[in-house]
Amino acid sequence: MRVFWPLLILVLSSCISTGIRVSGHGLPSHRNPVRISVGTSLGPVTVAVVIDQIRTGLGRLRDSIAQRRSQLHVVRCESRKCYSAAEVSSAVETIRRDLLAAIPEVALASRLSLDEEIADAAAQLGEARAPAIVQLIRSSPGVPPPSYPAQIVDAVFDHMRASIDTYLAHEQLNPTIRIKSEPAGASFEMKIGENERTIRKVFTDSEVQSVWRGRYGAAARKNGYRDALGFQLDLINDRRTTVRCTLVRIDAPQAEESRCQLEE
Repeated sequence: MRVFWPLLILVLSSCISTGIRVSGHGLPSHRNPVRISVGTSLGPVTVAVVIDQIRTGLGRLRDSIAQRRSQLHVVRCESRKCYSAAEVSSAVETIRRDLLAAIPEVALASRLSLDEEIADAAAQLGEARAPAIVQLIRSSPGVPPPSYPAQIVDAVFDHMRASIDTYLAHEQLNPTIRIKSEPAGASFEMKIGENERTIRKVFTDSEVQSVWRGRYGAAARKNGYRDALGFQLDLINDRRTTVRCTLVRIDAPQAEESRCQLEE
């Protein structure tokens, strides 16, 4: 029995861990980075299951987009080909709902960011167009519904499919992100929009493990130096996973600014 308990603890700890884990010895530096994992982390087997679920679900969704596009009905729209605005809106809502179902809660950053990409694509539809007055006068009693030009609809659906393709093309959906700064010892924070559950905070130079791909806003701060604000860390549309922040002293010339950027 005494042997059993340590073995059980070892098995459980290999699957799920919580809190903050820090590895490394001595002061952090370029040669001695600190590895930090914040919050709840999943074991390698569980992560593999989640990633497989995401790839399978998004793969099906990507393939269904063309089908949903083909199911749209053509409506009268002056001399152009158009689709019913109601049907287009319904199709977009279904795509977004299926997207949320395909990405589990643990990968919230990816779920929020991809949904935003789909929403941005749908915004390109603009306002639905009502039938022209002349057309209404000449038409039969059945009044054509508001519609979108087919060319715009096709471009929007292609954009949504491309966004999913770009995400799935990454070899790692939850890579390790390396955060460096000059000078070191700066605080670095990243999150998706204003969603507090997606926050990751570290001190440079560090490695943040298992960061789900998304479009993060980030900032770096250090006492005595100007803040590096407004940095967009887009891990969906950029394959690079190393961030370097260059901070300038508060007393530096006014034109000099602290900044962060992705690098190879």
